[in-house]
Amino acid sequence: MIIKLLIVFGVPIVVALMTMAILRRRDDGKIDSIWQSLEAPSTHQVFTDGSGRVRFWLWGVIPLVKQEGPDVSRAALGRMVCETVWATSSLLPQRGVKWEVSDDESARATMKIGEETITLNLLVEPDGRLREIRILRWGKQTEDGGFGYIPFGGQIQEERAFGGYTIPSKVGVGWWIGTDRYFEFFRAQIENAVFR
Repeated sequence: MIIKLLIVFGVPIVVALMTMAILRRRDDGKIDSIWQSLEAPSTHQVFTDGSGRVRFWLWGVIPLVKQEGPDVSRAALGRMVCETVWATSSLLPQRGVKWEVSDDESARATMKIGEETITLNLLVEPDGRLREIRILRWGKQTEDGGFGYIPFGGQIQEERAFGGYTIPSKVGVGWWIGTDRYFEFFRAQIENAVFR
């Protein structure tokens, strides 16, 4: 029975994917964008109302990961703090953020969100461009696989202005930043941003 099901359902899926691979060679944006959505899992990580959750789907359809709970919430909060570099008004002192100059090349923005106090370290170039961000983020990329605070952050390769705001436009993000264990797992390029 299982073999029959694999043949009935598996063969059409393999044929469809092979067809997509062949069609991808065409200069057709629609086909290429469909293929790109099939290549990588869809990701959804959110922190709202004091709690976080993570979801991953294969091809945007098959659920792979569904996580919630205190550890996920604490990790999602760290990610949200890193993403404040794209919503810079959230880092204003009027929002409760305490700023300190560390040295000529770095500053710290410390904020309290719920029960957590998080410090975002910003490293800048001599001309003021943002070079890197770092926090201690809750995660389980540890030696024993248990949760703990781990150096986390992003390297800023480019900045661009959108609507009068200059933000990081090309970044690489990873765990263990600033150490020889640094592992970049995410890259992004911002092509457009609208601020309201």
